[in-house]
Amino acid sequence: MLEKIRKAYVDELDKSSMPEIKKLANYIGSKDKQGRKPCWGKIVSKVNKLFSNDELKIILWKELVRISEENALMLFILEHKENENILNEMLIDFDFLPTVVQKLFISIDETENKVDEYMSKLSKEVQIYYNQDQQQKEAEVNALKQKLEMIKGVDLCLGHPTNSDHEH
Repeated sequence: MLEKIRKAYVDELDKSSMPEIKKLANYIGSKDKQGRKPCWGKIVSKVNKLFSNDELKIILWKELVRISEENALMLFILEHKENENILNEMLIDFDFLPTVVQKLFISIDETENKVDEYMSKLSKEVQIYYNQDQQQKEAEVNALKQKLEMIKGVDLCLGHPTNSDHEH
């Protein structure tokens, strides 16, 4: 995560009055002994530790929607897509999501039977995307998922692979 984006993200999270979100903001802005800041993969792990139930995760989701950072939103969706309670909350906020996040959201298997219900909330660009050739759509989604897996596993800011044995 670029330093400028990281700082803005931390500043926005830090505005919350919720202790878990403040702890997350502090973690995202912290450095390990080697001076590295946590990559997305480590941040996802920390989220799962700090936000231990659906209610807390939904509150975090609302904050992520407010901040509108695409990578954070997409990682949250992929991490929680199989949880029906959280998925339903995500659908409520669908029209507030950036276009690229909407594209990913409507392309995951867990939302396949719900897309028609939310078609009116889709931007024109996402409606065109939804109605395009299935192979083209799958290729675009696979590229997004590969990007997200790379982001989770590499500290893009410093170019260091993450060390899964070391807690940031």
